[in-house]
Amino acid sequence: MNRTLRNNNIAILGERQVIKAAVQQATADAFKRLYGVLSQLVGEYNQSLPAAAQMRCQTLSPRAIKLIVDDDTLVFALQTNTFQFDRDHSVWQQPYVQEEAARSYVGVINVYDFLTDSFAYERDEDLGYLIARVFVNKDGSYFVEGKRQRGMGVKHFGQKQLDNDNWRRVVETAIKYAAEFDLLVPPYDAVKMTDVAHMNLEILQSKAKTGKRLGFKFNSDDIE
Repeated sequence: MNRTLRNNNIAILGERQVIKAAVQQATADAFKRLYGVLSQLVGEYNQSLPAAAQMRCQTLSPRAIKLIVDDDTLVFALQTNTFQFDRDHSVWQQPYVQEEAARSYVGVINVYDFLTDSFAYERDEDLGYLIARVFVNKDGSYFVEGKRQRGMGVKHFGQKQLDNDNWRRVVETAIKYAAEFDLLVPPYDAVKMTDVAHMNLEILQSKAKTGKRLGFKFNSDDIE
């Protein structure tokens, strides 16, 4: 056996494990902090919202939280893995990462926009849209790729921690985008035919497949 190769592998595996464990802990801590931010935000908003538009926050699992905002439901989902960026990603151009490559390992929290009725009527085939994803590294530093998430992109990586104030900014930006991301009537050709089974589901159980951009292209605009 090549002892040098074995020792190199052991060193690499040990180092990576330490980094990944730190990333997973920092991301889990950030996700736990999120629920408190959402609960506070709901309380504040509901003081000014009419009864029919009251917001609600609900834990779906240890790794998923949903925020019900009128016709929209935002789902915050914690990934369990640690990720690395491909070599073409702009994260490698940041001095913060160039100083220490281990800072490029991140955990991910995805933010999806669903229709509230998709959950209410158990329409399992309805579409949700990824409107933001939050990257957290071992130091608790973060950046966001997402719709309208300006000022929190990769250029700011290493400058701020994902504390309550910054979480609130991410969440409120997502709420604003979801509220302005209207449900469009699908193109005629996308819905011009159906079958008896789907018609029965649609009439009897309100389970016609729906999404805000069903039949349309969902562009990757404003992704930093």
